[in-house]
Amino acid sequence: MYTVLAIIFIAAIAFGFFNRGPKLQTMDGTVYAIDGDTLVWNDDRVRLYGLDTPEKGQRGGNAATTALRNGISHGNLTLKPIERDVYGRLVARVFVGKIDVGGELVSQGYAIADKYSKIYRNREIDARRNKRGLWAMGGIEDPAAHRARHQ
Repeated sequence: MYTVLAIIFIAAIAFGFFNRGPKLQTMDGTVYAIDGDTLVWNDDRVRLYGLDTPEKGQRGGNAATTALRNGISHGNLTLKPIERDVYGRLVARVFVGKIDVGGELVSQGYAIADKYSKIYRNREIDARRNKRGLWAMGGIEDPAAHRARHQ
């Protein structure tokens, strides 16, 4: 009995059963921020997963872009792809070393947690409570509502 279980366990490891999901990829080449939640990596647009930031022209938009630029300037970048969105952008979590860039934007008060994924919800609550970043300046207008009004 134990032999059969051991064989099944070894087979599961060999076929990657416990290693599901996308792998981290090194972001070689040119990477720069075009707004607070979107990067350009070589010729591909990368939308940060799990958050939203003020748009260009919206109060806080420039500050969010600056925060992202600062966040990606301190080391080697890797990304964990999630999906492609309806606009063809690669949606991914981006890291500098072990630091989650998106999580830091939310923690610093320059982004709100995405209402669907909620991965950064506790970070947003903490940033609001401690009046960090844009929360110290009256808060962040919902970027989705802003986009809807200005289309």
